[in-house]
Amino acid sequence: MKRFAIVSVLVVFAIAVLAACEPATTELADEQKAEITAELLALHDSINLAVLNLDVDGYLALHDNSEDFTWTKHGILRRGWSTLAEESQTVMGAMASADVCEISDTHLQILASDIAVMTGMWTGSGTLTTGDPWYIKHTFTTVCVKRDGQWKIINYSETFEQPTPEG
Repeated sequence: MKRFAIVSVLVVFAIAVLAACEPATTELADEQKAEITAELLALHDSINLAVLNLDVDGYLALHDNSEDFTWTKHGILRRGWSTLAEESQTVMGAMASADVCEISDTHLQILASDIAVMTGMWTGSGTLTTGDPWYIKHTFTTVCVKRDGQWKIINYSETFEQPTPEG
């Protein structure tokens, strides 16, 4: 009888632990998914518009202004919104114009009503202040959260195309 009581307590405990570990998510309605998709595409369109206008402040406003913000470029992990601000001012400051900024081949994963991941290809071109042309094509991944009614990028990663070896 004592063994049965111990086993019963362990089974109830195991069920309680498993229930506590189950994610407390609910399936989003198709309308909610469509709204989130439209909002995140608009966020990424705003990035393109900011680059086309060489608007550093507008670009930075789309990213989470905290030291928890992380981003990766050329395989180097950087932490803090201030590091993105410094890099963005340097890069956009070297541009005389941005003529093309496009995202393509996007894929969106909606993890919850306030968390999503978007991947895709970003292509941009224009002219540097030196008069030389610039061209960039890279894949990107953004992790976005909705805070206070606004979507912000909290993590950003880009991978540039590697040159094709001649021969």
